[in-house]
Amino acid sequence: MGAALLIGTRYTTIIINGNAMDPTYSPGDRVFLERTDVGAVRQGDVVLYQTGDRYEGRACSGV
Repeated sequence: MGAALLIGTRYTTIIINGNAMDPTYSPGDRVFLERTDVGAVRQGDVVLYQTGDRYEGRACSGV
């Protein structure tokens, strides 16, 4: 049921597959994300973005 609620919304989940965000997030952690506009990003937010030509299309993060 929870997955059905995420379809068609600004929210999604991912599973962390690397250790770049250690110790905040560890490999295997499931993270709940909100899609937002660039103007809504504030200092201290964790930003996840996707690149098509690097990292095999996987999402990347920045702070």
